[in-house]
Amino acid sequence: MTHQDLMMGIPNARRSGGPRSPEGKVSASRNAFKTGVAAIGWYHPQEEAEYQELFGELLEQYAQATTVVRLLIERLATNSVKLRRLERLDNALHQKARLFAEDIAGERPENSVASLLPDTPQGRASAAAIMADAAMPPVEWTNSIERARINLERQISRLIEHIERVYQPAPASAGRLRLPGQDEADISDATILAQQPQPDARPGA
Repeated sequence: MTHQDLMMGIPNARRSGGPRSPEGKVSASRNAFKTGVAAIGWYHPQEEAEYQELFGELLEQYAQATTVVRLLIERLATNSVKLRRLERLDNALHQKARLFAEDIAGERPENSVASLLPDTPQGRASAAAIMADAAMPPVEWTNSIERARINLERQISRLIEHIERVYQPAPASAGRLRLPGQDEADISDATILAQQPQPDARPGA
């Protein structure tokens, strides 16, 4: 594409208001949904807060982590928050579908399954169950969520295995003997002295 072609296309792009047909608008909404599922950044301050909290807990668990382990922990925390996002998105889609089905049943009961069943407690219960089963979000959307969920769960599992394999915890001082009145700085000296060979105290030695 030449510079002249690019300049000629600018006025057309400015006049374009996006898809106008119902089919085009549905397609555009699906593209936005797919982009949201695979988004890298945070949608809401709640997600960033969840990330910071989880990242801090992981750093406490893997104390004195190297740079490589820290990078793996960051990815683990990020993917975990994204997995929670998918769960919230899936719940929101099903809730929206149920509300939409209830609106149709309330506004146009003659078009709902309730009009096909007897007006009895059993009939109304059957109609409610059928409406609940029928109130499903688009299959394409639920499949996208499921594929993204499986992918994230696999990544999380691999990250945990990788972290456990490369992480080398520093020797903990909690298991060392601490004498009364002995502070942390004296523990290393006491440990060194305790490891020195002791003279043989047997008679005649």
